[in-house]
Amino acid sequence: MKNSSVFNLIKGMDTSEKRHFSLFSKRHILGSLNKYTLLFNSMNGMDTENDSELIQILQKNEYDATFLAADKNYLYNQILRSFQTFHRKKTSTIHLTELLTTIEILYEKGLYDLCEKETQKAKKIALEIENYSFLLEIINWERKTIGYTQGFQKAYEVNSTIKNYLALLSNQIEYTDLYYESLELRFKDFKARRLDNIEMFESLLKNPLLQDENLAVTLLSKIRFHLVYSNYYYIKNESKSEYYHLDYLIKLMEDSSYYIKENPFDYLYITYYMIELMIKKMPNEVPSALEKLKEFPARFDISKRKVSTQVQAFAYIAELDWLKEQNKYSEGYQMINEVKFFMSKNNDNIEPAWHIKFYFLFGSFCIATGNYKKALEFLNHLFNNYKENQRADYYNYSKLLVILVHFKLNNFGLIEYIFKNTFLYYKKKNKLFKIEKVVLDFIKEISANQSQLRINQKIKNLEQQLLELRGENFEKPAFELFDIGLWVKSIIENKTMEQLANPSQTV
Repeated sequence: MKNSSVFNLIKGMDTSEKRHFSLFSKRHILGSLNKYTLLFNSMNGMDTENDSELIQILQKNEYDATFLAADKNYLYNQILRSFQTFHRKKTSTIHLTELLTTIEILYEKGLYDLCEKETQKAKKIALEIENYSFLLEIINWERKTIGYTQGFQKAYEVNSTIKNYLALLSNQIEYTDLYYESLELRFKDFKARRLDNIEMFESLLKNPLLQDENLAVTLLSKIRFHLVYSNYYYIKNESKSEYYHLDYLIKLMEDSSYYIKENPFDYLYITYYMIELMIKKMPNEVPSALEKLKEFPARFDISKRKVSTQVQAFAYIAELDWLKEQNKYSEGYQMINEVKFFMSKNNDNIEPAWHIKFYFLFGSFCIATGNYKKALEFLNHLFNNYKENQRADYYNYSKLLVILVHFKLNNFGLIEYIFKNTFLYYKKKNKLFKIEKVVLDFIKEISANQSQLRINQKIKNLEQQLLELRGENFEKPAFELFDIGLWVKSIIENKTMEQLANPSQTV
């Protein structure tokens, strides 16, 4: 049975919000223990929603349970009302929403002087945070109010200012469109694996708005400008230039009096991308960067749980990435259960893209430590629960890892079928790059009937081909995802990747 909206809402509330609702319900609903408080407490105590149990609880307390669905809907709306009082003024956007409601009420009551006072207050806030969509709505109320109090000429003057703010809003929209186009190219393939990927991005950069930062006339537009370039240098694998734009973005956000408070997740993502670069280029700085990241939720009154969850997710991913980069595969493997528990408790607050990366990393650490059956479980979970368009880079490369796992497990009966599907998948997606091709060619040539000596010769040949590809710029990103060269060497020497990378720790 699918959980109701109110059940999901209750499960998404943090402790402070629940405490506030308890006080709110006492103020707004008669009775020391009323039906809706009882419903709230009962659902809060359930792991899964159970209507039969709820009906029994209501009847036991002498409440009518005939219209349970209607009672749930009423409770849902009461909780939303409590949110409005609990979170009021915590962000400028919420404050503006409240002011617009007040303005409309005052206008309809004919209290135009008070209405104008509130519009000026709202207008000042909207200008400070460059929220031009709100500003246009505020000016519309200002125009109508002044039309009543000062005549049509003044109303006309107010209305004429709309064009200026429309231009600023249009500027933001244009840069946001360019940013999303760059994001699509970023996730089309992870780092560029072909020249045409870069050429498509360079065609985007020819847009006049991306030629001169001064054409970005609002803070949001400037942020979008630098996000486009950080995405460009990301796919080119030019970390120095990417870091420059990310660092500049952090400065833009931190120098603003409002941006981080209004857009915490923008700041979080940029911080994570910087840590991602540090892992490869400045590994010694990663621990302090992670500590700073973990302090971030304390700065917020709203979305605290979601911010905290996102921070912890990024911290786990960064730590796993760092361990992988340092070839500390056993330490990464030992973290898996802890991370899985965290994911299960915060499933709805972690985007599918990060779930895919987590399961890819789980599978990688299992392979590196010789736990191939466990690796297969994680990789199959990835394919069964997520889609390629949610995180193409890790999803697509996982296709290759599955074949390596089946090879190691001697599942030759499955390999032929999986090979055909994987080959067709890569061809259809136009993602049959050099590494993928040489691995698939190797798989195509082996069978259960071949002698071990013959298979070993083919593995040696694969090792040589991968060694030659390691130096090619367009193939480096694949080696960064998973060191397939080290995996081949582990097969040749009949050791795990962990044993080869850390021989001093091998007993």
